[in-house]
Amino acid sequence: MIFFVNVPIGLFGLLFAQKHMSEYLTQHKDAFDWLGFFLFGTAVTCIVLIIESLGTSFMQYKLELLLLTISITFFYF
Repeated sequence: MIFFVNVPIGLFGLLFAQKHMSEYLTQHKDAFDWLGFFLFGTAVTCIVLIIESLGTSFMQYKLELLLLTISITFFYF
């Protein structure tokens, strides 16, 4: 039953995107943002480590605070 609901919605989404996003295909593409990729990936990794360690004694709270500070800083930049 889910298949019969998702297929029409997916097809509508594809047609809608093709109609309304066609002007993005002709624009000049910028170079890949390696610095942003690194900062975002590191920030998300720190957040995941903090969430995983909250319920256990895996890390000391000082390390969790350090990871939280790193992730907030990296998300900001």
